[in-house]
Order: sequence, then structure tokens, then C-alpha cells
Amino acid sequence: MVISIKAQKIVRRSQNRALILGSGRQSTLKLGISPLTQALNKLKTTLGGWGQEMETHISQTNNKTRTGVLVSLGFLVLTSAALPIMVPQARYMGLDLEIPEDLSRSVLLSTMGHWEESLPHSQEEKVSDGKIPSLVAPLTLSKYKVKSGEAVSTIANKFGLTLGTVISFNQIRNVKRVQVGMELSIPNQDGLMYTVARGDSLGLISRRTGITYESILDANNMESPVIQPGQKLFLPGAAISRMEIRQALGEMFIMPARGRFTSGYGYRKDPFTGVRRFHNGIDIANVAGTPIKAAMEGRVSDVGYHSSYGNYVVISHDGGYQTMYAHLSAYKVAKGQRIAQGETIAQMGNTGYSTGTHLHFSVFRRNVPTDPTKLLY
Repeated sequence: MVISIKAQKIVRRSQNRALILGSGRQSTLKLGISPLTQALNKLKTTLGGWGQEMETHISQTNNKTRTGVLVSLGFLVLTSAALPIMVPQARYMGLDLEIPEDLSRSVLLSTMGHWEESLPHSQEEKVSDGKIPSLVAPLTLSKYKVKSGEAVSTIANKFGLTLGTVISFNQIRNVKRVQVGMELSIPNQDGLMYTVARGDSLGLISRRTGITYESILDANNMESPVIQPGQKLFLPGAAISRMEIRQALGEMFIMPARGRFTSGYGYRKDPFTGVRRFHNGIDIANVAGTPIKAAMEGRVSDVGYHSSYGNYVVISHDGGYQTMYAHLSAYKVAKGQRIAQGETIAQMGNTGYSTGTHLHFSVFRRNVPTDPTKLLY
């Protein structure tokens, strides 16, 4: 008869110590049954130094009662069940151990606490120098100076990182401003730095980002899951949005129309009254009917007529951006409609408070106007 025991592997994070039972893979450790010499040879091969110890104890233990074996087996089962309760934040992995009925179980059970010393070297998880192997490598940073002819994208490729990772770690707002000799921080893996907010917990951050609890612990080399507001956490594998990448590349919005600039962003004299007023966009002049295109993909949030802006269209975009197109002769879109970048939405006109045929183009970020020329390409 063969008895199968399901053991658990428990890893408790503590300083330079680990309690380990079993291996990282689902595996079966089979011990020989007969003849006895073959069993010992197999034990020597499989269990290393256990074979010699078994030879000295086998004759003494063959006559022990089955009662002692059952008590030992019961203790092992109870211990396996109780340890997950006593050891918080444990990880469990199974190991099937097949023990032939006629083998000396008491010797085997007495040495089960030393499984990690006798497992095959091919097992993936091992304990080395008392340290727990990580599922994700801890974050490390190196410094790199930009060389002549290098772009941020080529530096990212050089280190096997995504462009977004390099942009995020160095808080690059415009890649065109990265100059030769500038020193960049280069992480050893893709991901983002996150600042812990009030009310955050590690579990909440894990659920919100889709990054496992264990990965965050390992990447930050954390001994405790307790975090504090303002603390910096590395989120392995996280990525910035496409909008943030486009903003850093200076490729946010395309020109909405062909023509010549007739007025810029900022304060100017009102063309009708001469009073100094703030102009929240740019003016592009051309012939009536010139196609007006969406500067970026988005959703039409408003269309209509205004006494100052005439016929207008407002499109909402990712990242809290909105674009407005005014003084139109006509528009071709409806509220709620999805629009692709470069799609024709209207025609240039001279409606509303206007001195001639032109497009008034404005960009807002969370309802605050911003200079479109810093975003156009």
C-alpha cells in the first residue's frame, strides 16, 4: 500500500529567514519499495546524505509499531493545516510524497523539516544564504548620460525598456528638450513610480492597477505591506497612457486647418474696440469653406451657435483636454459622436464676432485654456 501526503510550502517574509516545506513545483518524490537495498540506493540518489543515515537506522526502526507511524503522520497533517493560520501572508505550493508502507516512516518523518536540503538542484525556488528568492526583481536604478545623436526612444531600446518608462522615471515633458550630456535615470525593468495617497492600501493599489500584491512587495523589497501617504512605490509593468507619451513627444494635436496665422494666444487689442483683452486661442485665416479637421480623436461634447463664436464645435479628448472650433460656416457632426483625428468636422466661415473668414481654435485642459502652439505638430 502507498500513502500520499499533501504538504504545504510556507514562506514567511522576515529578515534573512524563511520557513520552507516542499518545493516550488508540483512534483512527486518516490521512494523505492523493494528490495531494501534498491530502496536505499534510490534514497541515496534522491535524498543525498539521507541514505547513509537511513542505513544506520533502518534495522532499528523496522519493528516499531504502526501506532507511532500514525501518530507522526497525524502530527504532520495537523502541522500543515495549522501553519497557514499561524504564519501570515504565506504562499502555498503542493508536494506529493509517496511513501511505501513497508519503509521506515519514522526516520523519514523525523527529517521532513530538512526537505530543502535534499531537493534536486533543478528546482526553481531555493533558499540561498538565508534570503528568500523574489518573484519580481527589486527595483534598481543606474545613471546614463545622453550621447550625441541619441533620442529618448533609442536610449529606451538600448536598455530594453519602453519609451513610457524612461519618460516617466525622468519626468520628461518634452523629449525635444533632452540634450547631449543630460543624465537620465534608467531602471532595471519597465514600470512606474507611484506616490501613495491618503487612504491607499497595498491591496487597493494592486486591484486598481492589476499588479499582483506579491509583485509590488518584491519589486520594492518590502518586508511589511504597511504603506504611508507620500511614500514612493515602484509598480512593475505599469505604463503611462498614450496621451502622456504623445504629450512628451510633442504630438498631441495636428493643425486643424490650412491657412495663415492672424492672431496668437494671449492678450491683444480687441479688433473692434481696441481694448486689451485675453484671446484664449489662435486664429487661422483662409477662404470660406476650407475644411476644418479634428485636431485629435475624441467625442463631440457640444455643438451650436454663440453670439461671439458663431457656429462652433467642442470635442472632448483623453487626459482632460477639450478643443473648440469657432466662426464656422457649417458643422458636420452631432453631439455625442466619436471623431477620429484628422476627420473633417466643419467648414471655415465668418459667423459670430468676426472680422473675416477664419477659424478660432482653442485648447482647454480641465476647463483652463492653454496655448495651442505648444501642443500642435
